[in-house]
Amino acid sequence: MRSFDLKVALLFLITFLSLNASSQQGGRCTIKGVVKDKVTSETLIGANVAIKGLPKGSTTNINGEFEIAVTPGTYVLVVSYISYNKVETEKIRVVAGKPSEVNILLEPESKAIDAVVVSRKRRANTEMSMITTMKASSLVMSGVSSQQIAKTQDRDASEVVRRIPGISIIDGKFIVIRGLSQRYNNVWMNGAAVPSSESDSRAFSFDMIPSSQLENITVVKSPAPEYPADFSGGFVQINTKDASESNSLELSYGTGINDQTQFKSFRVAPTGGLDFLGFDDGTRSLKGIVPYRLNNDAASNASQINEVTRNGFNNDWSIDSYKSFKRPDQRFSLMLNRKIGVGDDRNINLSFAANYSNSYKALHNIENALIGSYDIVNDRPNYFFKYTDNQYNAESKVGAMLNLTYALSSKSSIQLRNVINQSGRNRLTERVGEQLNSGYYQEKQEFLYTSRLTYSGQLSGNHNLDEKGKFDWNLGYSLSNKNQPDRRTISRDRNINNPNEPLEIDFNDTKRLFVDLNENVYSGAANYQYRITRLGSILPTLKLGAYGEYKNRDYNTRSFYYILNETSANQSLKYQSNEEVFQQSNFGTSSIYAYEDTRNTDNYKADNTLGAGYVGINIPIKKFNIYGGVRFENNRMSVTKYVSMDPTDFSTKKTSYTKSDLFPSLNTSYNISDKQLVRLAYGATVNRPEFRELSPSTYYDFELFSFVKGNENLKTSYIQNVDLRYEVYPTPGEMLSVALFYKNFKDPIESTYFENAGGYTYSYTNAKSANNLGVEVDMKKDLGWLGMKNFSLSVNAAYIYSRVEFDKGNTLEHSRPMQGQSPYLVNTGLFYQNSKNTLTCGLLYNVIGERIVGVGRRVEGNPNISVPDIYERPRNLIDFTFNVKLSKYINLSGAAKNLLNEDVVLEQKAEFTDASGVSQTRNQVKQKYNPGRSYSLSLGIRL
Repeated sequence: MRSFDLKVALLFLITFLSLNASSQQGGRCTIKGVVKDKVTSETLIGANVAIKGLPKGSTTNINGEFEIAVTPGTYVLVVSYISYNKVETEKIRVVAGKPSEVNILLEPESKAIDAVVVSRKRRANTEMSMITTMKASSLVMSGVSSQQIAKTQDRDASEVVRRIPGISIIDGKFIVIRGLSQRYNNVWMNGAAVPSSESDSRAFSFDMIPSSQLENITVVKSPAPEYPADFSGGFVQINTKDASESNSLELSYGTGINDQTQFKSFRVAPTGGLDFLGFDDGTRSLKGIVPYRLNNDAASNASQINEVTRNGFNNDWSIDSYKSFKRPDQRFSLMLNRKIGVGDDRNINLSFAANYSNSYKALHNIENALIGSYDIVNDRPNYFFKYTDNQYNAESKVGAMLNLTYALSSKSSIQLRNVINQSGRNRLTERVGEQLNSGYYQEKQEFLYTSRLTYSGQLSGNHNLDEKGKFDWNLGYSLSNKNQPDRRTISRDRNINNPNEPLEIDFNDTKRLFVDLNENVYSGAANYQYRITRLGSILPTLKLGAYGEYKNRDYNTRSFYYILNETSANQSLKYQSNEEVFQQSNFGTSSIYAYEDTRNTDNYKADNTLGAGYVGINIPIKKFNIYGGVRFENNRMSVTKYVSMDPTDFSTKKTSYTKSDLFPSLNTSYNISDKQLVRLAYGATVNRPEFRELSPSTYYDFELFSFVKGNENLKTSYIQNVDLRYEVYPTPGEMLSVALFYKNFKDPIESTYFENAGGYTYSYTNAKSANNLGVEVDMKKDLGWLGMKNFSLSVNAAYIYSRVEFDKGNTLEHSRPMQGQSPYLVNTGLFYQNSKNTLTCGLLYNVIGERIVGVGRRVEGNPNISVPDIYERPRNLIDFTFNVKLSKYINLSGAAKNLLNEDVVLEQKAEFTDASGVSQTRNQVKQKYNPGRSYSLSLGIRL
């Protein structure tokens, strides 16, 4: 790795020097300059610049820049732009060998233009326009466009977003920004809030959004008054495809394989008729004969218990096995753009997209262990469980998008945007190993089907009231549903010391769990912007706005296990197969019957009301720009929980948490030149406990071998944020930014776990404080200066240091990095695009540093012994992508991903002092598996 790091460092240094050199080169006989709006100082794209009396000229690029080659002499430029007054410059003298520079200001026409309807909107779906948006922003922000998505062949938003500086993904779908886990980040879609798709955390599943629906993703990293205060790592804005102004139709079909899945045996748990669409068709649901709570008294309620056991569940426990090459991954997508005339020379612009995918993923020989506090005396791991898993996943996704835009006038438009995505995953886990703390060899199976639905809809409007005022509004509704119908686990075991004994079913550990989560978010926002009368050379802009949000969640579980009436005739059932045991003839209180184990305290309802208002002012002073303001937020959360575990006691208690706060922010920038600027930003933000974290409900996680439990005593965390960033834009499409950031946390909320009755219980806690310090680099550079024509390089990297501090009196916790924080991460891409734009190739590299995914703690009563933290080890990822334009209408694309195929490894680090007084560190494997290489091919048609 050292050799590789040195090469990257040298390449970065050479590229950095070239960026500065290219920004300063001269010597040609040219006239060049920038065209700006005289009122707003915004650069104008596509302005016409001509030389008076000569057939020579140019148009401005996305930075408002132009350049015209001339011979020495004196010239006058004529500059024009629609809806602006034409300008003729004074005479410009051009001397051989020296470029002549001129800045031109155009003044908007004061008269109305009735015959022409002008509708101009800057779209950020190309790399060049995304760079322009970042440069023009008053805030510290980063982003990725749909053009770059096409280069990387990323399939969904989780793969796309990790291309943004300082961002990584955990569990394949949750975002980590600047080392801060998903709880410290906020996600909106098309200007409206989205609900959490997870039952145990505030976490938006980015894998739910296919890349074909994305226009761009931007991440705001410095606080501002118009954005919610509940983010510290980043405020993520997902923008779906904009309504197109032209007619087109795009179709694509793709297929793919994974070398750990295809061509090997693949096993599938019982399926339903709509699994191929990502829905459970009711096959796995509780039947109507099951009462709201089952009376478990077998003596008095035998008839109902027998009926529920026989007909209340799906009793198919069979497993299909086949060679998975018969079912390769498949993906379909459709994109339709239409301009629909509605009279009076007006149109509705429509974009419709539909997508479908079906994929398979097998993970073989997963090392899976649960490890307690380290055995210092014997210098060896203390295993509770040590298993080997095989896991098989079959997943289907279907989604659609419909966006409409209607221009009410040249100054006003409304938009309707809708995105809906559904996914269903059927997962079978087969586990063998030893429960060492109790002396058993075990074989376990888990049948888990999870369906997730997300919908996000917005009705919004943009209105230019006059030359000075702008007004926009947004009404949003979002829905998230997570359904786990009939999660089944069955366990067989025998004494470790008696390997010849047959495996015996543990009926009390043969369980069925039904989970349903619904969350709704209703939101409304209004923003007003007004250009204050010019004060000398200063043209301030005032911003005002209000935001309201109501969110509610309903979380319900039902739990059952089986009881064996152990008569002599039934003893043989303990040793039979699933299919032999779970059949009608064996069901009943005289043999095997269901027992309801639902605990009301595991269910809860919650709602949250947020009201906010803000005021901000933007003041440009020559080369300085100052944007400051304050945001007020009143947040009221209520959690309604049951007070008794008794399934027949429905008494509830409602607890409310109310806070009102002011959040100041200041974003400043200094334009060193037209191509270089420096930003300095400060802001206060907040991190509030989530519904699940404040509820007392307990959930058993099969993968963790542990229970997850809430903590109703959590406190709100407050964060101070500081950013400093230098940016340079040498030529259109190129950029370099270097950013320093610092964050200070008061009462940060962290996930933790502790030993409990031979296992772990995961929960949440407040630390005393935390600090987060880091540096980010983002670079996009054409490599033509190296003689590599048509090649470009993209590099983003971050180094982050963080530390969490606890009260000295709390001996169970220890100072450490923040959960989910990687000390470094690197994303690079070397791209080739031929001059005819018919071939694009990319070689991509990604690595993230070691990070804590599970927080340990010291053992009570012995501060020298601790349950170690769980770390995810670094993995080097290399992907190759290509896109070939076969004809005017047809293109072929493909990707080979994870070419190095390094193992995913989770380790627990045990640190202790041995009998000789020497500090020791032991790495213990918590989990290890090989994800395999993936290969895909896609054919697209555009009409």
